[in-house]
Amino acid sequence: MSSQTARGRARRVGLVFLGIFAGQLILYGASFVGTKILLPLDILTVPGNYIPLQPGQNAQQPHNEYMSDAVFEDEPARLFRHNELRAGRLPLWNPYQYAGTPNISFLSPFALFGALIRSPRILPWVSLAVALVSGFGAYTFARRVLEVGLWPAAIGAWCYPLTGFFVFWQSYSLAYPAAWLPWMLWAVHVTLTRSNRWALPALALVTALTILSGHLDIAALVLIAGGLFAIWDFSFLFHGRIFDKQSIGRFATVIAGWALGFMLGSPELLPALEYTKTGSRLSARGGGQEERPPVGLVSLPQFVLPHIYGTIERGSFPIVPKNEANLAETPAAGFAGLIMTLAIAPLAWASRRHRAVAGFFAALTFLGLAWCLNVPGLVALMRLPGFNMLPYNRFVFASSFAILSLAVIGFETILSTTVRWRASYYIPLAILVVIAGWSSFRALSLPEAIAVTLPDAVTTAPPVRWITDMEAVHRVQHWFVKMYLAGMLVCLVALTAWIGLRLTGRFPRIVALLAGLAAIGELLFFDYGRAAQCDPKLYYPPIAALEKVGGSWPGRAIGFKCLPANLLQTRGLPDVRGYDGVDPARLVDLLDLARQPGSIRLNYAAAQYFEPRAEEGLFPDSVRLPPILDLLGVRYLVCLTPDATGYFVLTNHSALPRVFAPLSVKAELDEKKRLAKLGAATFGPRDVAYVEELDDSIVAGRGETTIVQEDPRQITVNARMTRGGLIVLADQWNKGWRAHLGDKAIPILRVDHALRGVIAPTGESTIVFRYEPGSFRLGAGVAVIAVLIVIIDFLLRRPTDFTGRNRRDDVTKAQAM
Repeated sequence: MSSQTARGRARRVGLVFLGIFAGQLILYGASFVGTKILLPLDILTVPGNYIPLQPGQNAQQPHNEYMSDAVFEDEPARLFRHNELRAGRLPLWNPYQYAGTPNISFLSPFALFGALIRSPRILPWVSLAVALVSGFGAYTFARRVLEVGLWPAAIGAWCYPLTGFFVFWQSYSLAYPAAWLPWMLWAVHVTLTRSNRWALPALALVTALTILSGHLDIAALVLIAGGLFAIWDFSFLFHGRIFDKQSIGRFATVIAGWALGFMLGSPELLPALEYTKTGSRLSARGGGQEERPPVGLVSLPQFVLPHIYGTIERGSFPIVPKNEANLAETPAAGFAGLIMTLAIAPLAWASRRHRAVAGFFAALTFLGLAWCLNVPGLVALMRLPGFNMLPYNRFVFASSFAILSLAVIGFETILSTTVRWRASYYIPLAILVVIAGWSSFRALSLPEAIAVTLPDAVTTAPPVRWITDMEAVHRVQHWFVKMYLAGMLVCLVALTAWIGLRLTGRFPRIVALLAGLAAIGELLFFDYGRAAQCDPKLYYPPIAALEKVGGSWPGRAIGFKCLPANLLQTRGLPDVRGYDGVDPARLVDLLDLARQPGSIRLNYAAAQYFEPRAEEGLFPDSVRLPPILDLLGVRYLVCLTPDATGYFVLTNHSALPRVFAPLSVKAELDEKKRLAKLGAATFGPRDVAYVEELDDSIVAGRGETTIVQEDPRQITVNARMTRGGLIVLADQWNKGWRAHLGDKAIPILRVDHALRGVIAPTGESTIVFRYEPGSFRLGAGVAVIAVLIVIIDFLLRRPTDFTGRNRRDDVTKAQAM
């Protein structure tokens, strides 16, 4: 490579980088410089969530009450990863929730980057890393696959990290796999068109990174999009000879690349799949439960007008049911800009060499929206067993990338050639006219729900606790007027572009680039202020009651109608509740035995707001809990004061120590009968332990047991037994745990439905529990084999020229992609 070529490439890379970084800096500048924290920490100020009210203070509306997972789940998990890595351990097991549970996504490159330091000031840099991966992926795809010029590709790269999915799911690990979508499509295309040494490793690496990066269900959707593109690209490139030796070999290489990617991701994939099989959430999905059912065509306008029905964000108000106004779960998450969607993307059809790929991306746009729109046939397919495990309402990220790809082709078209007007262009033009007229009308005449119903409700029964007076109503009305006017102005810009194109047939280069900048500006306007950036003082401040628990006698704690699951983890307190998207079924079964009837039980988070039955204890500041919680070692019940200005702690003096020897052992193989006995008011967890094996050697022991040393992956128990027999460790049973008595491995029994037990010998002994999941060891071995295969293939493969369909033999004598 000549120095001039290298400098030109460096300038292009620098241009793309600066554009991506500028977008992130505009949106999250306060967090980059450290004056704010890029987390919706204001959710912690909601009474009972974490931060007590100051005396005389009224509760304030958080930025978005629904977007709490970043604070309730992702940030506690980041802190745990940091602590484990700092201690020199892989964060495989989390003892702070569900009485211990496997920790998934421990090898995510973004998550590991975020765990490098404890301070949350690293979070905007994680966001930048995601933006750079997604943006450079979009640029590479546009340049190498769509084969467009620098400026269309650069605009696409700048826009992709600003699309709805990444902005709505800001600070969530959920969005990480979607960053690899353009890289996945690029790697598939490279593998099909170039039999060189880098094609197979590239596809394997991108597949592995997609799997490792975050939520497996989103990774599966990325892989589905990649698979559909592979089928289309293969059919197009090898049209007419898809069964010859070369074409079959190329597609087999794609399959091999995916297989090797799965193998590379096995150290995390296999343990994650093993854990999810134990979960109640996926079991419910498999049984047909739908957490977010399709809405129908009424949700389609949100794809181009995200605020059409209002939101649950501060200053707005939903005029549809709240679950439909949570924009992150609607077509609004696929928002790529009205200008991109209705002004630039339709021009992709003017490029004859791109029409085939434009057809694919149009179909992908439709497929990504199919679930939300309740499209007959497609939704029925998505509901089939196996397919129904995926959250198709979030597949809209594929729609936004498809629209963006069409827009990139559209920019290339207006920059390089005269556009011949087509009758079909009147369709998006007419839609823009309708939207502009409707937005103008609504700005002058607000919907009845906002203009009449909301003011009337405030005077009788406030619809939400944040809107309690007419001043708040006027703020909501002003918000709607502003959004309607913004929609009208954007439509006018798009209509101006269409009219100019109709009159001239092409744009001067500067006008085309200004149209691109206008599209970026629209996205920035939509994104700005979307993510809550909060005062660092709100970052999990010390709570006196929790500090008191931390310094008291060991035992687990739970919040009673307060402190949702995982928040206690930030103060180093173990909990029996949890929230990780899996919900281990057997542990949830135990909690359900002690659950207060009528309390909150979300279908996607069964234990997050678990509320136990509780009675007054015999002593001051004490409480009586159901026996099953005594078994689980729940010693502390943290309660919110009536005025929400503080917390107080009740002590459960009946809580058993974490390890103990039961007085008797009984076998109960029938699950329903076992749970009925465990849930009975007369159940004595010290008196009897239920096992699931008919073995006369399993008898009750007598003696004293103590935990003498522990870390998340190893627990050492000292047992001084006058009679050998069963001892119970009240941690969740998992097949990854091993027990050792000296140098001898001993079996771990499943006791009391979900807990661990071992047989301790007579006399004094030391039993060591270690978390050594076989799935992780197997996955590591499989990954090593995959690396060896990739290296051997790289060394042996010889570059060959692509001899598939000559894409210049179409009517335009130009490339078809």
